[in-house]
Amino acid sequence: MYVLCYTRQPLDEQIYDYKLAYSMHLAYSNDKNNFEPLNHNSGVLFAKAVENKEDGTLKAKSLRNPYLFHLADNSFGVLAIRTEAEGDPDEDSKGHVLLFTSPDLLHYEEIGLIDLRADVFVADLICYYDSEEQHYVIHWCDEEGNYYRNYSRDLLQPESITEPEKAEPFALATISTDIEGAVPRNVIEVSAAVGERLVRKLTVPINIKMEVPETICASGPEELKSVRAKALYSDGTVDYKAVNWDLDKVDWNVPGRYQITGTVYQERYGFPIAENRADPCIIKWKGKYYFIATNDADGNQSL
Repeated sequence: MYVLCYTRQPLDEQIYDYKLAYSMHLAYSNDKNNFEPLNHNSGVLFAKAVENKEDGTLKAKSLRNPYLFHLADNSFGVLAIRTEAEGDPDEDSKGHVLLFTSPDLLHYEEIGLIDLRADVFVADLICYYDSEEQHYVIHWCDEEGNYYRNYSRDLLQPESITEPEKAEPFALATISTDIEGAVPRNVIEVSAAVGERLVRKLTVPINIKMEVPETICASGPEELKSVRAKALYSDGTVDYKAVNWDLDKVDWNVPGRYQITGTVYQERYGFPIAENRADPCIIKWKGKYYFIATNDADGNQSL
């Protein structure tokens, strides 16, 4: 399976603004040509906010030009350019690139900024592991169109990064996709196990099968209430559902075998669940679920 790394073109603030668009998105393909977006065409990896030393508030950051690559141990790395929230240059990131690692493209750890030992803003980059030389190559260019190359035996060890040397230009492969707003970066091949799990977790689960016992022994309708239908989903999960049984043809006073049908009970919930609520968070505590969110109706002055 092939995985495409991309960002998106920002749209109206109320639809898909800079802070959403300037993040890493993923899509998948079995033929390296026709890509389908994952996670509803929304970002899967964002730059962490940084703390303002003066007042302790958080300042949002974004990432541009992410590049996805294999690490030496067959896990994954992402290098990107950290920017201010709306894509402007981030002074603290001058001469640096932002590194993430991931075991499965589902869970990520932001390692932090890697110092390329140059007092210029990075405009673009690629990275790969050279198995023959047993080191990583960070190939990048600045805003003036000058190209450089750094080497590292271990990206997690800052002292292993070499001084930049002049290098030839590089160009990313042209990738064509009709994914809405996509700005393609690069494609890597992943194992079937990684790819299938990625698709299962980042696409909408679909009910693929319902299972019920072929035979049920019951002396009254109350005993049927404990019988559940087993629902199987495309992401590998299972759930057990109550069933509304059609018992019109059953005479409980006459023992025998009856063929019955039923309809799986589906709870229906209103949408939206809560209005004027942003930054929602749900936690489970002592057997119950709790929902908390900011209150947009009063300008986020309360929860």
